[in-house]
Amino acid sequence: MLDHPVATTAAQKIATVAETAIGNASESWNKLLQDLEGRIERGEGIPDGMRPDELHKYKRAYRAITAKQIRLLSKTSMEKALGEVKRYNKPPLAVVKIVLAIFQLLNQAGLSGVIKVPTKEVGSDQATLWKFLRKQIELSKVRPNYLIGRMSNAVPAGIPADMSSANVARFEATNKLMDPVTHEQAMKASAVVGVLRKWVYAMLSEHTVEMRK
Repeated sequence: MLDHPVATTAAQKIATVAETAIGNASESWNKLLQDLEGRIERGEGIPDGMRPDELHKYKRAYRAITAKQIRLLSKTSMEKALGEVKRYNKPPLAVVKIVLAIFQLLNQAGLSGVIKVPTKEVGSDQATLWKFLRKQIELSKVRPNYLIGRMSNAVPAGIPADMSSANVARFEATNKLMDPVTHEQAMKASAVVGVLRKWVYAMLSEHTVEMRK
């Protein structure tokens, strides 16, 4: 039986409207991700004037950005570059701060014995701190403490999983630590350090959104 021409036309219009709506939603989402990633590169916080009903959307967006950084880090070239970071004997201060921030967010065991409360200064004994940090950069995928795996697992868990005072204090301390670390400083060290910095900032931004709820 042939389709009724009126019904067919109506169905086509509905399909067109639906496709347009999906396309607009996708374009809007991609624009949001680009805007937020730009803010991260510039070291800016979450956008002002965020409405309560937008919080979940922004949290999803920051989580998408962290997931993007994990995908980039999982590339063979990036893993090799991360190995080069681990081999630093005297890394730039920006590298130390970014790596410290990662392990601070991952709540690395033993970190408190090396540095008490991360602030804008990492302390005078930077060599001791870096010696500890570089040991935690595990690049073997078969090891349970494989760094990229730990960072990846942190994304769906939504660090912090709870808003205890200890977790909040840890995030706020990491925020202070990262405050002067720019995208340009990270990229000057290497592209992989720039990706690591973005991961840290996206995690901190997601935390800030969570605190607004």
